[in-house]
Order: sequence, then structure tokens, then C-alpha cells
Amino acid sequence: MREFITIRQKAFYEFLSDYNKDKPKEQQIWLDLKDIAIFEYIAQLCTTEHEKIKQSRIIIDDTEYTHIAYKKIIEDNPLLYIKAKNKAQVLGNKINKLVKIGLLNKYFSQEKGSKTYYTLSLKGYTLITEKLEGVSSKSDRGYHSEMRGGITEKLDNSKYNIDSYNSKNKIERFKYIYANLSFFEKKLLILLGNLQKHFETYNLKVNTYKKHLEIFRGLSSKYEEQDLITAIYARAIKAIKETSGSQLKTIANPNFLKASMEDLLLEAKEFMEYEELDEDSIETEFYFMADVGTYLNFYGEIDRYSGEFIDKAGDTKNIETLEEDVFLMREYLKQSGIEIASNIKSFLLGNAIENVKYDLIIAKRFYILNNENYKDYLYIFEDIDKMLEFFNKKFSVKEINYEELKQQLMEKVSIK
Repeated sequence: MREFITIRQKAFYEFLSDYNKDKPKEQQIWLDLKDIAIFEYIAQLCTTEHEKIKQSRIIIDDTEYTHIAYKKIIEDNPLLYIKAKNKAQVLGNKINKLVKIGLLNKYFSQEKGSKTYYTLSLKGYTLITEKLEGVSSKSDRGYHSEMRGGITEKLDNSKYNIDSYNSKNKIERFKYIYANLSFFEKKLLILLGNLQKHFETYNLKVNTYKKHLEIFRGLSSKYEEQDLITAIYARAIKAIKETSGSQLKTIANPNFLKASMEDLLLEAKEFMEYEELDEDSIETEFYFMADVGTYLNFYGEIDRYSGEFIDKAGDTKNIETLEEDVFLMREYLKQSGIEIASNIKSFLLGNAIENVKYDLIIAKRFYILNNENYKDYLYIFEDIDKMLEFFNKKFSVKEINYEELKQQLMEKVSIK
């Protein structure tokens, strides 16, 4: 049985008021305290690090889903007082309301024995991390007497310690939020991160990217997400090339971005035709215009990182890793008196974004450098065209491990 039930009344009231605003009465959805208690319980199970619960999870589209049995919810929460004969149906209706309102995502698996799995949506996760306001440690004896930043201390609520999400740090919180963003929302966040130092050059203050995500989601109901992100790439490249703070301001201010989107979409089309760029190559162009050594800013808290990109397989990669891999190749080739092609970095980045998974592209090159049988072919690294011809015609190895090959090359470079 749960020892404590935490209800974030203010956060939920504000969320529900906003959700139902401007909706006809028959389309409105409101939650009662039982609904919220159920949500809080599911949220705790979805975020706990308890080993037994972690083992019950499955991965769907790169997102973790947690199996939660209706029987377990009822047993651990007797004060829900669900006494109807059809308890499962009553509970199921309440959970479906949480799904419909956008707090939970649900996945039904017949392969796992007809089990239902849940994960928190971005909004659901934001709600459980809201600060507890209006709670007095003197008058509310149910809480730990010591409060930190409005969040209760870790409580041993059950044998699973399912309240452990309260102790997660900011980095873990961000990782969870980031993992639940859509493909193009991740691209937007990375794009803005790469522009941070350019914003600072023109004193364009961007306290949080949260508003940008909200605006982007709103615009995506009217336009294709690919078109939106391409339009922002185009404006960013133009602004950096022309050293124009006013053009960057359109991106830095989410309200300006929303108001200007029609113009940006037209501008992007003309710009891409003039520069002979497509949707993939404009992204590559942006990464090199924006440079590296950027910031990631979400909740008004800044974490330093090097610029990132998303490869063809949908994996997020760090440009710093690309720099390191190219450096390794360059240092090894120097030992044979070979100078690596000057445009190797832009070639590898563009290829990873447009054509092939990053790890596979780099692993192929590490394989050549590590294998004595290919010693006579090292000259291909001097010229991109020779390299392309070689890998298209003469290289047929299928199973190669990026991490292992990188480690082997690092040992060779360090030994020399």
C-alpha cells in the first residue's frame, strides 16, 4: 500500500484550465482527485529506478514503456474506493481519460501476453516535476519536514520506493524530456543550442527554449514539421552570413518566429533554389555556419555542450565526437606520410545526415586503418572522390564495430 499520496493541485488546476480554455462544454475534460492520484501513481512507476520495475519495461520507438497492472493500482491505493464489480473497466476509463488529455501514452502488447504499458508524455513529466507550492512543513504532517526547492525529500512509499523520481537531478530530468521529444522537436532544440553563442553576440536573451517548443508544436498543426525546421535553418544561415542581429532576433524570440513563419517559408524556398540546397544539405550547411562550442538551455538553466546533429538513422551525435574521430584518422595517417583530405569533416558530416548511419561511416574508415591488408589503399584518404570510389567498389565487410575499432586505433596512435 502507498504510504503517501501527493497531489499537485495548483499545477493540475492550471493545466486543466488551459486545456479546456475555448473548448465547448461537451468537449471539455476535467480530472478529479482520484484521477490525479492514479496519474501520480503511474508516473512514479514510470520514473522509478527500482530494478524489478525496470526489468518489466519495453522500448517502443526509442521510448521506455512500463507495464502496470490494474490490480496493482487498486491494491496499492485502497482509498480510491473502487467497489464496482467491473473494477477494471472503471479504472480503465479513468486511465483512458489521462491518455486522451495528453498526460500518458499507452501501448498494448499482445506479444507480451496482452499487457498494457505506459509512459509519461512531455506534459505529464513536466507536471510531476512542478514545485510543490502552498505546502507548509509545520501544518502538513504528511510531508517530510525538510523541503528543498519545493520538492519533498525521498520517501520510502512502498517496497519499490516508487517516489524516487523526486530525487532526480536536473540532468536526468532533461534527458527524460529530451528522449520524449519528436524527431523534429529534437532538431529544433539542437538548432537553437547551436545558435546560442550567436544570440549572445547580439545580446539576444533566450532564457528558455520551452516556449519555442510550444510555438513549434502549434505551427506543426498548420505546416509540415520538415518545412518549419528547414525555414529556420535557412534564416539562421542568412543571418550568420550577413551578420544580421535583426534576422537572428526572429529566431531568438518565439513570438516573432510564430508571426514571421509565412515569410520564412517563402524565404527558405527562394534561398534554397539560389544556393542549390535541399532539405538535407541545408542542415549540413547550418552546422558548419553555426560552428561548435554551444549551449543547451531548457528550463532557464544552461548546460555546456558541443554542437550536435541527428544522423540518417535518427541517432543524436555530438560534433565533438566527429572532431575526435577525424583527429584520430589524421594522426594515424601522418605516420605514413599521408595528409588527410581537408574537407573530410564536412564530407563525413553531410554523409551521416543525408545517407548512412554515422557509426557505420566512421567504422568503415577505422577498419581500413586498422587492417594491414589495406595498407596499400591508405592514399584514398587524401581525396574524397577516391575514397567514395573505393568504398563503393572494393569494400564489402558487413559486420564492423565502431567502438572496438576506435579503441584499436587509439592504442596504435598512442603507442606511436
